[in-house]
Amino acid sequence: MSEHTTETKGPLVLAALLTAFLFISCANGDEGDLDPAAPDDSNLSDEEQDENGEDEEPGENGEENDEEGEEEDPEKPQPAPLPDYSGGDCPPMSAGTVAISSGANQRQVHLDVPDQPGGAPVLFVYHGAGSNAEQFVSFFRTAHIASTYGVIVVTPSSTGLFQYEWPFLDHEDASVDTVLFTDVLACLDQQYEIDLARVYTTGFSAGGLWSTYLMMHMSEHLASVAIFSGGTGGMASAYQPPSWRIPVLATHGGPTDQVVIRFDISTEEMAVALVDDGHLVIVCAHDGGHTIPWDIPSLMMPFLLSHAFGVPDLTILEDGLDDSWPSECAIR
Repeated sequence: MSEHTTETKGPLVLAALLTAFLFISCANGDEGDLDPAAPDDSNLSDEEQDENGEDEEPGENGEENDEEGEEEDPEKPQPAPLPDYSGGDCPPMSAGTVAISSGANQRQVHLDVPDQPGGAPVLFVYHGAGSNAEQFVSFFRTAHIASTYGVIVVTPSSTGLFQYEWPFLDHEDASVDTVLFTDVLACLDQQYEIDLARVYTTGFSAGGLWSTYLMMHMSEHLASVAIFSGGTGGMASAYQPPSWRIPVLATHGGPTDQVVIRFDISTEEMAVALVDDGHLVIVCAHDGGHTIPWDIPSLMMPFLLSHAFGVPDLTILEDGLDDSWPSECAIR
């Protein structure tokens, strides 16, 4: 190595060391900005945090993040778990009349099953006093409901043990038919894995009074209800606040809607109590007496299916009732 080279080596090395020191210092400063624990990180914009992996959108962090999102989302409650089927092994839940053991009783339910029953919603239809399931299959057009709306429709036959077909009177054993309700759901779920967040009930007259009872006492399994000439008070069930938010469509036929009780009075009493408790209620009050003057499926099914368990669709409160609703209907 030449003497000239030896003499210039010292300054070159010093310059190189100084440059390296400055580079390392700047690099360390940048790393401090990226440190999740750094105090200045709270001042980063959302865009900067996204770029640095600090503020991931839900679902970007795998299953753990999804689970945390579900736990924090108050808009998606889950219905209560179903009790085990009380009758042992479930019967085949095929279309037609199904014999099913429930509690201490042998029962019959009529099923209308859509072409694709897997994951389907379920609708219960309860017949009136002096009537039967076969008549209400025709009256409510349950086969049409199943095929048009993709819903499994359950039309139970009453036991004949109670004064008005269904045990809504205070001294009667309501568990006879609440157990049937959960038994049918359990067996349908076993066979079809039904949508338990979309279970509905409806009925007319005594069936409307029983659907009223289910609304008040089994709301942990119901998304919404349609009650035709039902209600509370008098000889009907006393009002009890449902434990979950539940949208209600109710109808009555005015002062002549009377069979033992005045259904206009019982329906209006129920509507007032529900509204006071913060529930969405639509009442359709016609003057035709003890009847239903509209096409039942087209009146109730769009309303029912717009709601999932614990998550009522409240856009109707902002938009009002559109032209598809009868003029006799109003939001309370």
